[in-house]
Parts: sequence; C-alpha cells; structure tokens
Amino acid sequence: MQRFNKDATIYRLENLSNAIDYAFLKYQASDRVAVTVGRHAKLVGGFEFQEYPIDVYDFSWYGNQITCYLTGVSSSFQLSPTQERALQVTNSRTREQREAFGHDDIVALRLPLMGAMAWNSSYFDRQLQLRYAAAFAPLAKGKKMYTIGTGQKLDFGRFNIYLDLLYYHSDLDYLGVLRGHGIPAKAIERCDNLSTVLEARYSFSPQWQLQLKGIYDTARAKIYDQSERSQLNRQLYQAALQYYPMEGQHCYFFLSGTYQTFGHSGALTVATPDQFRCALGLVARLSLFSKAW
Repeated sequence: MQRFNKDATIYRLENLSNAIDYAFLKYQASDRVAVTVGRHAKLVGGFEFQEYPIDVYDFSWYGNQITCYLTGVSSSFQLSPTQERALQVTNSRTREQREAFGHDDIVALRLPLMGAMAWNSSYFDRQLQLRYAAAFAPLAKGKKMYTIGTGQKLDFGRFNIYLDLLYYHSDLDYLGVLRGHGIPAKAIERCDNLSTVLEARYSFSPQWQLQLKGIYDTARAKIYDQSERSQLNRQLYQAALQYYPMEGQHCYFFLSGTYQTFGHSGALTVATPDQFRCALGLVARLSLFSKAW
C-alpha cells in the first residue's frame, strides 16, 4: 500500500520508497499461526497506533515520531479467540545513520535489527481490551534502545475510552523529538520519552459522535558534560464533534478544537509557544478496489 501524500524518498538501506507503508507476503500456516514477511507495521502496543492516521487530529510525540513501517518478519499466534501473541524481527532503521540519528560520529552495526514482542487480549465479551508490546534494538556499537507500550481500553458500545502509556529509552535520540527542538544530536548522551494518551468517544446518536482526547508528553535528555537534565514537555487538550451523514464510518464532517502548551527546563532553549487551533473539515475513505463503500 502506498500513500500519495507522503514523502517518496527512497532510502538505500531498504531500497523502498518512504511512501510505501505495506509491501509484504502473509502465509497462514494454520488457523492459529500466521507469518508475515516484508514491510509491515511495527509492534508498538497501545490503541492510538491502531487508529486510521486520517482519523487522528494530533498524535502523541511517540506516535508521531516513531518509524511505523519496517521491513522484516513477524509471527502471530492466536492462542484463543481472545488471546494473541506476536514476535517480530525487523530493521531498526530505514535510513543511513546520519539521517536516523542526526550525526555519524558512531560505529555503525552491520545488521541493524530490532526484536519485538506483543500480547493482545480481550475480556468480558471485549468490554476490556489490552494491547501490550516491547521492543529492543542495538543502534550502534555501545548504543541501544528499548520501548514499552501498554494500552487499556473499555468498550461499552456507544461509549469507549482508552489509556495508552508509551515509554522509550535510548542512548541516541532515536525518535528525534529533542533534535527537532534545538538540542544538537552529538550532545545527547541518553534520552527518555514518555507519552500518556487518554481518549474517550461517545456516540449519542447513530450520526453524531463526541471525541475527547488528552496527551501528556515528556522528553528528557542527559547532555554530555552537564549534570542537569534537559526536559521538554507538552500538554494537549482536544475536543471534536463528528457528524456521519451516511451509514458506516467511511465519511464524516468534523469540528475540532485543540489547545496545547509547552514547557522546558534545564539546558533546553527552544521556541515552543502555546497553541490553539480550531478546525472544520471532511474525512472520506474511498474503497478503490472494492464495490462496497
């Protein structure tokens, strides 16, 4: 699958366009075991990552910055109708190390691989759903990273709410959050990122839905030759009203309001003013290869 609104740069490490999200083969070994080979979604955990990107007005820093689609192999095991386990080995990056980490003053690995595992489950007739995942990768000689993602969701039909906790630790700025806010990549000794996402949806009629979302992001960096950590945080509050003129979820109008505020401490000096945004728009998903809309 290719997106036409995404940068189509071809990275030499994979020799695939950045605009291609999915290019894989899937083998169903049995009713319970499946193997996927090629470029496909990384095991992340949480529920924010599982939504259609077009339906998300604002992602957390973790969800926005992480490389979602990587080339590798995955195996999923359906232990029961409500319990699934998955294992995955992929590239840890798609680009050369200067593009991925902001500098090349490190010793690159011959095989930049990442290992991940996931556990998805549901209970009480899917009223409680869990999506957990963890990943580990050596990034360069003496440099490593790991991520942990947990998602808990309560689904009562017309009303559902989920809480995601997404944590990442790295000896390099793997996500690029801190580099993107003014800290030189070479100055970062290690960094941490924690994203907390709370989202609730209430359908008070078949055509109208109210969505509320809150995000708290924290990114911290240990800077060489400095005892004090640099820290950047963001708080986001969002409300959206959605109107579905037709049956199904493929087309809707929305009115959303978003307020976010930034804070920083330590050696970090960045310009991140508080922001308010109001948006009115239309979202439509077209089924190009299916007669059914």
